[in-house]
Formats: sequence, C-alpha cells, structure tokens
Amino acid sequence: MKVKNFFKRFFAGMGIGVGAAIPGVSGAAIAVIFKVYEDIISAVNSFRKRFGYALKVLIPILLGIICAVIPCIFLFSFAFEHFLFLLISLFAGFLIGSFPGVTDEVKGVRPNTKQIIIIVVGALFVIALGVLSVIFGDAFNLQGLFDEMPWWLYLVLIPVGALAAVALTVPGLSGSLILLIIGFYRPLVDHAKGWASAIVHGDFSHIGQLLGMIGCFAIGCLIGVVLVSKIMTVLLKKSHDSTFFGIIGFILGSVVVLFFNYESTNYYKYWLNMPLPEHAIINPYLPWWVEIIIGVFILAGATFGSYMLVRTQRKHNQQSPMDETVLCYIKKDDEYLLLYRNKEKDDINQGKYVGVGGHLEKGETKEEALLREVKEETGLELLSYQYHAKLLFVNGDYKEIMHLYTSDEFKGELIECNEGELVWIKEDEMLKVPHWEGDHYFLNKMLNQKEYFEMTLIYKDDKLIKATDGIENAL
Repeated sequence: MKVKNFFKRFFAGMGIGVGAAIPGVSGAAIAVIFKVYEDIISAVNSFRKRFGYALKVLIPILLGIICAVIPCIFLFSFAFEHFLFLLISLFAGFLIGSFPGVTDEVKGVRPNTKQIIIIVVGALFVIALGVLSVIFGDAFNLQGLFDEMPWWLYLVLIPVGALAAVALTVPGLSGSLILLIIGFYRPLVDHAKGWASAIVHGDFSHIGQLLGMIGCFAIGCLIGVVLVSKIMTVLLKKSHDSTFFGIIGFILGSVVVLFFNYESTNYYKYWLNMPLPEHAIINPYLPWWVEIIIGVFILAGATFGSYMLVRTQRKHNQQSPMDETVLCYIKKDDEYLLLYRNKEKDDINQGKYVGVGGHLEKGETKEEALLREVKEETGLELLSYQYHAKLLFVNGDYKEIMHLYTSDEFKGELIECNEGELVWIKEDEMLKVPHWEGDHYFLNKMLNQKEYFEMTLIYKDDKLIKATDGIENAL
C-alpha cells in the first residue's frame, strides 16, 4: 500500500469521522469533498470480488474514522455545552469553502430543468430533517432506558445503526441528525462517554453494556452501508450527473441545518432566556454577542481556508496535465471483442489488436467516456461493466492514465468502425494476436484475477522497457 495514498485516505477518514459526529454535518459529504466517496462505494460493493483492493481503500479510512470519533465524543460534548455556535460556524465555513470542489464533479454540465428540481428537492429534504428535529426533539427522552439497557434495546440498536448508516452513505444527509430526531443521539453519546470514562478510571461494571451497545449499533451500520452502497453504485452508473446534483442539493441544505436543528435551537433559547428541556446541558462561556462575532470570523476564515485548498488542488491538476483514457474489453461467451487497427495510415496502433475506448472529453467522467466511446466505436450499449485497473503509460515525456474495464452485458448490433475492424477473438487466443508488448502484462492479469490492480508500463521509442505494479512512484 503506497504511503501517500494511505495517509490521504486516513486523513479523509478523520474528516468523515469528525463530520459524522456533529448533527447537521454529513460524513458522506466530507468524503465527497476529500474525493474518496466513489472509492468507498466501489470498495464496499466489490469487497468479495476485489478483496485486496477493498481493504486497501477501507482500512486507512476506517482507522481515520476511529481515531477521530473517539476524541470527538469528548470534545464535542464539551463544545455543545460551552461553544456550540463556534463549532457549527467552523464546519459551515468548511462546507461552504469546499463547495466548489464538489461542483467540479459536474464541471461543464449545464443542469436541465429536472436536475435543478433535484437540487431544490434535495436541499428542502435536508432542511425538513432539521425542522423535524426541532419539532420532535423533546418528544423522545431515552436516557432512562439506556441507564437500564434491557435486552431488547440492543436489538433495536441494529436498525437504528442501519438508519444512521443510510445518512452516512448519502452525501448531504447527517446520520447524527437523524439519530437526534429519533432520540438516540444524546443517549448514545452520553452513555458511551460516561461508561468509557468509568473504564479509564478502573470501573469495569459497564464494559459489557458498552461493548454490546457499540457492537449492535456497528452491525446495523454495516448492514446499512452495504445496502445503500449498492443503491448509490447503480445511481452513479445510470445517472451520474443527476445523482451528483442531488448530492449538491443535500450539501446546500446541510449548511442551513447546521444552524437550525434541535441542538442549535436549544443553544439559541439559552441566549434568549427561554425555557429549556430538562435534559439540556448548556452553559456558554462567552456572552452571546461575543460568540456570534467570533463565529462570523471563524466562518469567514474556514470558508477562505477551505476554498484556498480547493484552488491549490485545481492549480496542481492544471500544472500536471496528463491524457486520460478508457479501454474496454467486451465479452460474449468465451470470446472478447477486439478492434484490429488497420484503417488509418498514421495510427500509432496500426496492425495491432486493442480494446475499444478513447480519451475523456472535457467535463466528462470516466464512466461517461466509457459508455460514449463503446457506443461510438461499436454501436453497442453497455448494460453493466467492471472497473479492473488503472494503468499508467509512459513514453518519453508523454504520460497517459488509462482506466481498464470489461463488460459482459450489452445490447445492440455491431456497426462498422472507422478506426479498424471489430472482431471476436477466443479468450485463449487473446495473448497470441499482435498487440502492444505492455498489453500482455495487464491482459494476463485482467483474464486471470478478479481483484483491482494498478500498473505502470514504461516505453522508450515505442518499445517496452519496464512493467511494474502500482503507479504512485512513476507519477
């Protein structure tokens, strides 16, 4: 596992964990901002088929979440009581400043009427959750039940965890806010904090209850993540742009909900000397007007800082231009569809058999490019596909990232391709027909292993001089 990728995912996991602990903040939205969301969804869905790849993605993220959530339980409990407005100002600034990075996912796409409606509905849905938390927040007080922890409460925590995980998996929805609405957020946090503190001080009388509570909740989260990840995978494949416009709406709504939910309105009630729920523990250290002024500065600073990070990443991407392509091998029974390049005189692939594919266009995702290129070159429409590998080709100063796919579900009839002749080749003949020397390496892996892989192929004067696993060092 490359160290750079490990720490990138680890810190992304920490951000997800911190965000997930605050009502109104979406852990999945943080994953989108850190650009690991689609990696997480892909890893969860391919856990059995690409076990090694899934672990490579998920382990550093999970470690980051754990390392962030544990101290956050104590820190946020303190902040909720004494500095809540400052905390939500910080996270609101982070979401606002990072928002342009989220919209980069649909850069160049002009939303149509349907997609605008999706944005508005997404924002209103999340805002409605905030309103519900204010209306029903006082109706559920489960603290007494958690003090006793009857056996059936452990079973209830499984579907509660699954419900929270739905929000954790859909960007813009806050799992902790949903827990707040149904009355489980405070009891879970307060009892986890209290029992953990007791254990640290030598009192192990509640260790069974703590492990049972966390274990049942975690089982529910796992079930929810798996189910919703499969749904999100389908949505991202079938309607990538519309799905991301929905995510944009959720994130816009979550900025509003940060300032208007059950916890924040109780804080405002204290400022206004209004009656508070009996279980509310609020004791601000600063006068309300001082906290608002400082909060505005924190909001502005966090917005500016996170936006500068987005600009820095954009600048880095512009300074490191690299061709990006897709390549697909379509399978029917025991044959693969190859393109014999024999029609263009100046074609660098002249006389070779290759898969079908081509370059990503501006503003296009790799999945959109895959579907478009296959349709243009073969007339076929892919119904499903599998992402096998990321390949780096280096030939002198030229570098190209290629995304390798296969598909065995499609519809339509083959058309004549103006780049060459489309032919079906037996699987056991694939490595025998003329092809680039480096193709032999990735085709052999593609045909013989299910796991995702990365590979670097270095050429000099169109002759392969080195083939290695991984791409980080070469970049």
